[in-house]
Amino acid sequence: MNDQVTEQQRVMPDRSSAPGKSALKPPLLVEVIATRDWDKGVDFLLRWEYPKDVWNSGPMVFATGDPNRKIEYDLDDQTGLGLKFESKADDCIWVADDGACPTSGSGSDKGQIKDKDRASDKKLKLKNVNDQPCNLHYALRFTGGSWSRPEGTGTKTFNPPYEYDPEYRNSGGGGSNT
Repeated sequence: MNDQVTEQQRVMPDRSSAPGKSALKPPLLVEVIATRDWDKGVDFLLRWEYPKDVWNSGPMVFATGDPNRKIEYDLDDQTGLGLKFESKADDCIWVADDGACPTSGSGSDKGQIKDKDRASDKKLKLKNVNDQPCNLHYALRFTGGSWSRPEGTGTKTFNPPYEYDPEYRNSGGGGSNT
């Protein structure tokens, strides 16, 4: 993972605007790594690849004029709890534009998140329309087994759903809802 890049280097420009270049705009690959955590139950790390073979962490920043970016989330479950995305695509990701982690599926995404598809237990696909400037907070949501810390360590039981709240920074502009 390369955490030494600046935020400007993490901005994903649209490479498909030139004639015949649409194939150069590949989906944004995002790896969600889940591990057990003694305080939270499950902890998550999000890494995303841009440009090719450069892995980043932190907010995903979408450039002005980069509409309809396909995003593919892959879950790497290192918990031993059999984590997988929730069974319905709308329950796999909740979105809110109010600056806080969403607590239900009824938050507003300002029409920015489209074509949700739970492609498998470990893969979620969607499209970020990116036609409005905004910060979107979202909760990636997973189901799986429960677990308890061992006796003598402040016994506590953790139960699904497990949630993770990364951030999109949409620069907006130039997009469409198609």
